[in-house]
Amino acid sequence: RLDPARHNERYDASHGGGAARLAHRLGTSAHDAAYLVVANTRGATFVTADRALRDAGLAAGFDVAWLADLPV
Repeated sequence: RLDPARHNERYDASHGGGAARLAHRLGTSAHDAAYLVVANTRGATFVTADRALRDAGLAAGFDVAWLADLPV
């Protein structure tokens, strides 16, 4: 989950503004940011095959895993 101590913005899946703000901050699409927001809101690890999205999510403090790193 996103560490609230590292961030003063709240990204909430209950309204689209959170994903739009996050997308702007990370330089990603709102669509990609929305997936990060939903996973964070649910307390889940976000798994992606997009290395750039993984790196951006990790840099922002989200719990993100790269698909290739998971055991088969």
